[in-house]
Order: sequence, then structure tokens, then C-alpha cells
Amino acid sequence: MKNEDFMFDEYDVVKAKRKLSDKVLKNSIGTVVMIFPEFLNDYMVEFMEDEKTLDILVIKGD
Repeated sequence: MKNEDFMFDEYDVVKAKRKLSDKVLKNSIGTVVMIFPEFLNDYMVEFMEDEKTLDILVIKGD
């Protein structure tokens, strides 16, 4: 069930709209691993490629 207060839920698969780090480039695929309820729309996302973690980043939901 979708939480209406957040853009994403934990374990949603997301795609980077722009380069986020040296390892996480535009169109990289990640999974939301944590939502920070005290900061609406802030998420911890693990970006992976070929079953290996590229980076884990805290992303603003915009």
C-alpha cells in the first residue's frame, strides 16, 4: 500500500534523472532502502549494477 505522504515507498525501484556521483550516472537504477519521515521526500537509495553496489546516497525526492 502506497503511503500518500511520500513520493516513493521502501523497496521501490528508481532511476537517476541526472548524474548523482562519480559512480551513479544518469539513468542508473537504484532501490529505495530508507525513507526519512522527518524530512519528507528524502530517501536513502542503493544504486547497483551487475549485482554490485555502486553507491548508497541520500537523495532529495524532487
